[in-house]
Amino acid sequence: MFYLNLLDDGTQTSADLKSVSDATVAAFFARFKPQVPTNWTLTDCKATWITGTGTALEYQGSYADAGTGTGTAEPANCCYVINWSINQYYRGGHPRTYLTGVLNSNFTNPNQITTAGQAALATAAVNFMNDVNALTATHITSVALGTVSFARGNAWRVPPVFYAYKGASCRQFLGTQRRRIGGR
Repeated sequence: MFYLNLLDDGTQTSADLKSVSDATVAAFFARFKPQVPTNWTLTDCKATWITGTGTALEYQGSYADAGTGTGTAEPANCCYVINWSINQYYRGGHPRTYLTGVLNSNFTNPNQITTAGQAALATAAVNFMNDVNALTATHITSVALGTVSFARGNAWRVPPVFYAYKGASCRQFLGTQRRRIGGR
């Protein structure tokens, strides 16, 4: 899941949401497809643009883009961990992306990613962030990729606070996504 901060000229349209969503998916796929195997396929995107209190526009796109990375894919519960940096300092809960489609050619032993693999993933993440941050649409004047803080000090924030990503790195060790193999 990704959060985008969309600034508009006062008009919010479904066409603009579709444009930004499709461009975000295209940027994600373009940057990460060399890092994932050919049997990894990006199939859909669901987007919700909260345009005001109690109002939102929704979009769902379908895609059929496959990875181009070489090597054997690890089980579906294995993942790369992308750490996103923001201009906030606090304990725990920093933004991460867990990217499945781990190639065995990208790690040195059963749980460590190669230095070259880490660098390629970090570069892909930063370039994806830059691609998204450069997007515009007819009524959307600015887009920022980031995260949202919904609570602080055991209290809900009203409204939530958006923090734009400033950079990215790839964790050295593989991550796992529980319950991704076999059923629910």
